Amino acid sequence: MTEKKEHSEHGAKVKAGKLLSQFLREISQELTEVIKDPETGDDRMGTKAEALVRNMWKMALGYTEQRVVGKDLKDFKYPPDKNMMGRIFDRIEGKVPMTTAIDKQKVTAANRLEKENTKRLNDIGGFGATADANREV
Repeated sequence: MTEKKEHSEHGAKVKAGKLLSQFLREISQELTEVIKDPETGDDRMGTKAEALVRNMWKMALGYTEQRVVGKDLKDFKYPPDKNMMGRIFDRIEGKVPMTTAIDKQKVTAANRLEKENTKRLNDIGGFGATADANREV
């Protein structure tokens, strides 16, 4: 019963992940962002994806931003971001991004059955934890 429940939860998570990816792709193609054309200096409409990538490049290369602080205009310098440089370089080179989780392997039914049988045989033969607890000294 629990195996069936886990399977249905896994299926729901996979379906949700596919829907999320689909919506992210659709939204990234919307022409909603104002982008300053680097060649002409004119504003034009661009996709969210293009705006995101331009921000990634900006972070990777470092930039200076002017902000009003009180009555003064101050420069805030942001140094180049090495992590963003690596992400852009890896993407350009076609490298697969590293996963954060280390290869999680699900325990198969055969593995669970093997462990349970080993435990039972050890209990019968006097080698298990329950056999040790029941043993008279």
